[in-house]
Amino acid sequence: MPKPRSTSDQPDSGGTAPGAESDLSVDPGSAPANPPSDAAEVNPLHGAEFLQANRSNRDKYRAEAEAKAEKAARKAGRKRGSEGSGPATRSAATDSAGPDPAAPTDDPPTDDPKSTDTDADRTPRKIDPAASGRRGSRWTGWTSAVGARPWAVIALVVAVIALAASTAVLAVAYVDANERAETSASAGATSSLLETARRYAAEISTYNSADYADLDRRIREISTPAFTQTYIESSQDARRGSTAAESVSTAKADNAGIMSVDDGKAVVLVTLDQTLKSPQTAQEFPEGFPYQSRVKVTLVEQDGRWLMDDFAVL
Repeated sequence: MPKPRSTSDQPDSGGTAPGAESDLSVDPGSAPANPPSDAAEVNPLHGAEFLQANRSNRDKYRAEAEAKAEKAARKAGRKRGSEGSGPATRSAATDSAGPDPAAPTDDPPTDDPKSTDTDADRTPRKIDPAASGRRGSRWTGWTSAVGARPWAVIALVVAVIALAASTAVLAVAYVDANERAETSASAGATSSLLETARRYAAEISTYNSADYADLDRRIREISTPAFTQTYIESSQDARRGSTAAESVSTAKADNAGIMSVDDGKAVVLVTLDQTLKSPQTAQEFPEGFPYQSRVKVTLVEQDGRWLMDDFAVL
């Protein structure tokens, strides 16, 4: 006989809907070890979980803020153009905040100071003209340093002018001294030649007709052998006439002048004042007969001594 259907919406307290037994009747040994996923989620609005979540978020935000501050400090240091400001700011920020592995870094860590300097040099920045002028190159740095000091430039110019002036004065003095020495040597040589020519002319024109041997001796002392022989031989006729008149001649030469001077040879013009005495003319010329002539004396240098090589009456 079929069971009557219930028309009420309220479930029967004594019965169980089909399938309900399988859902409610669970073996305690077969229950899952972990609670459902909805129960595992933490609600940050209640209890200790809220405090823990707040701390975690606060530490995260603080680390991000410190990383941003460090990055901004590095950029500001690069813009200022100071070579040491960037690394110093970075170092100060790192020391105050401590090592933060989560903080972003722009440059790879390195211990090489040369690499740090190279990175700083490659950073675009405004060049300091004063620092650039101070560095300069090793060849032009000193000129830049001197040019920055007007008094140093003036002192350098004055020193150069003084050196040039002293050099010019010394050069002029040297040339003048050399010219004076040459002039003095030339004057001394000329004076010696004139004195020698005057003495030889007077020596050969002074004689006593009673003693020609003495004249020949004196001629040999002051003349070359060739001239001695030529002069003695050519004057024999004149000597015979002087011997007959018993003549005595005395001569002196006060004036002379150089006609020419050539390597080892000199020609001198001499004015000769001669006085002739003879018994035949003693009544008419008791003091002797004055006679003036011009003679050309040729001198040659032999063994460092000037000798007479020719004597001619003009």
